[in-house]
Amino acid sequence: PERYLVTPEPEGDGGDWLDALGRALAQGAQRLQLRAPAYAAAEPARWRALIAHAATLAREAGAQALIN
Repeated sequence: PERYLVTPEPEGDGGDWLDALGRALAQGAQRLQLRAPAYAAAEPARWRALIAHAATLAREAGAQALIN
């Protein structure tokens, strides 16, 4: 894809992180790499909820989401 976004670690509840993903998708990002090893280790349940929401946003925008 022409536009590929690798995310930074989310902070706090991840709301700002999801907002940034939504903006990137609206601006044409076609693939997202959702990457947050430290956050996933510290907040596994919250991370699973964030990636579920992010995957939905990506699907609705016709983008791919890679999770690691």
